[in-house]
Amino acid sequence: MAGAITTLGAALGGCASAVLQAAPLALQTTAALGAETANLVSNHHAAKTGDQGDDDFERSERCDDLGDTPPGIIQLKAPPSGGAPQWRPVVLDEPTGEPRWSVDGAKSGDWQPAQNLGAMAFSPPLSLAPNSISYLAYAPADPQTGDETAQLSGFHAEFEAHSGTFQWRERSYSYDVVNTLPCFPLAPPLK
Repeated sequence: MAGAITTLGAALGGCASAVLQAAPLALQTTAALGAETANLVSNHHAAKTGDQGDDDFERSERCDDLGDTPPGIIQLKAPPSGGAPQWRPVVLDEPTGEPRWSVDGAKSGDWQPAQNLGAMAFSPPLSLAPNSISYLAYAPADPQTGDETAQLSGFHAEFEAHSGTFQWRERSYSYDVVNTLPCFPLAPPLK
């Protein structure tokens, strides 16, 4: 095709020749834009459905990374009508050698009033459906240690589809609210 364009360009001469010689570059750019658009559509679909479309190996790698240093996670329970939600900490634990999400008994697995949520400047604002159970995953937005960097990496790999930020104790955190936790099963009483 390039030979035909060069021959046509020589026959036309002048500026048309330069334009026709750039045609393959324009075609490549158009193809690249088409591929990028398809990628954006695919990513949008993955964000909406939770289906990241990877193969088992990629999924296993991401889950291994998440298991090494998971982000902070709390379980939120919204009341049936108005009022403040309740929360309890969730950890990744391995009592049988297999990782699973469970209530952090060391920090009292009882539901606690979420009194500080209003002061945490969530952006976009935290929105919970009435009478629902959700999980809020979070990690420091500007990590200061290796563990915080690993937490943020795990957060970006498995959450982030609808993420935002919040402020707590003069630090910024990335957050995401999800209905299910990725990679590992839930232990009772999270089920």
